Amino acid sequence: MMQVNRPQKATPYLSGLLAYVQRGVVPFHTPGHKQGRALPSVLADCREFWAGMDLSDVIECPEAGNDEPTVLRNAERLAADLYGVERTLFLSNGTSQGIIGMLLAVGCEQEVLLARNCHISAVRGLILSGANPRWLPVMYDATWALPVGVDLSSLNESWQDLSSVMVVHPTYHGFVNDFALLRRFCDRTRTKLLVDEAHGPHFVAHEGLPPSAVTWSEVTAVAQSPHKMLSSFTGSAWLHVVHPFDRVDHCVKLIQSTSPSPLLLASLDAARWQLAQQGRQLFGRTLDLAMTLRERIAELPGLWCPTPEELAARGIVDWDPLKLLVFVTRLGISGLEAKRYLRQVGLEAELADPCSVLFLLTPGDNDESADALIEGLGRLTKEFTQDKGQRIEIPLWPDLPPQRLTPREAFLAQCDGVDIRGAKGRVAGSVLAPYPPGIPVLVPGEEITEQVVEYVIRALVLGVSFNQDPSRLRVVK
Repeated sequence: MMQVNRPQKATPYLSGLLAYVQRGVVPFHTPGHKQGRALPSVLADCREFWAGMDLSDVIECPEAGNDEPTVLRNAERLAADLYGVERTLFLSNGTSQGIIGMLLAVGCEQEVLLARNCHISAVRGLILSGANPRWLPVMYDATWALPVGVDLSSLNESWQDLSSVMVVHPTYHGFVNDFALLRRFCDRTRTKLLVDEAHGPHFVAHEGLPPSAVTWSEVTAVAQSPHKMLSSFTGSAWLHVVHPFDRVDHCVKLIQSTSPSPLLLASLDAARWQLAQQGRQLFGRTLDLAMTLRERIAELPGLWCPTPEELAARGIVDWDPLKLLVFVTRLGISGLEAKRYLRQVGLEAELADPCSVLFLLTPGDNDESADALIEGLGRLTKEFTQDKGQRIEIPLWPDLPPQRLTPREAFLAQCDGVDIRGAKGRVAGSVLAPYPPGIPVLVPGEEITEQVVEYVIRALVLGVSFNQDPSRLRVVK
């Protein structure tokens, strides 16, 4: 755990909200439900769902620093101390807000190097900022049908005009790549290194987890999603500013609501407290549970989890053991079929791919939930036998398409809606990505190639979902 300079037992923002509620004031301010008194009956009648959250949903709350944001700043400073960074900004519009804010702060119409396994939000940042991307191609494993990282072999040592580099650490599946070469490049050229660490806010909790990007000396800023692997509410996030970063505070505020949810901010304060006070214990127990689950899954016929050796052979230098990746193709089914079946028996996976299903383990899991997972997977192996002889048609990830316009130019252009099947040669007017995980197969301004068309058609046959309807794809006129 990082060095702590202030007492991590304090919860400034959460305590302020509680003090306001306990004071019993009569509110004549937003929100309009007035601490739950005007909730729609369909919500008020399921009070067990809200569990009193309506009482703390108070935007004009001086105890929580809304008039003078000292209390919120104190909560953010505690998070910065915990992660060992210069400062931390609490966000209520998700990690997307942090990613877009970083790209806006880079500057208009600058050259930015991005890992192609970036999230959709990075593309939105390009559109809003007007930045022109250079791409680090994704390394796609055809056997696993998974993106396993980015290919640094295309890194051009002569690139001196880049304003910044943005990479993903770890990937959605928990894979950690070796960015040593890229980090040396950023250090030597003084290029800003920005990191999307949405899936790694827990890395500081335990030595059994990969190192967090906040420990990299070359990094400028790191965006994280505490709601993914920690315990804050969905939509809450934070941005760690590790080294001086001009304009980032202003750019982050530019895309934040002027009425940020106090519930989300308080949940960040509480999640930081839990990580500081109990993180090592909680995640140590969860790591033990993950190890036990892998051993139990290995005993189920037709299922397997990748070993460290198999990961290393694919260029993955480290991985998050709490991302439980289970391959199912030996059962003669796709991961998407497996996810649909598991839903029917009461299990909801995080993500399904053509060959695998991904389950997330957090301190919210225990022996009971682990037993339920094994029981459900056991039923899966009995429902689908291994002798079906079916072959899963794996869609091959396309090569990088040619870029004809900048993302901003294409997004703002006049566009038609066409079916992907007849879109070859056209220029994309919006992002197209299988979702989740949200890695773009097309970025606005890119030419729609035959490889792209073929990938999307095969993915649709498997049941892959996209962020938009490929039969009405937005293309430049």
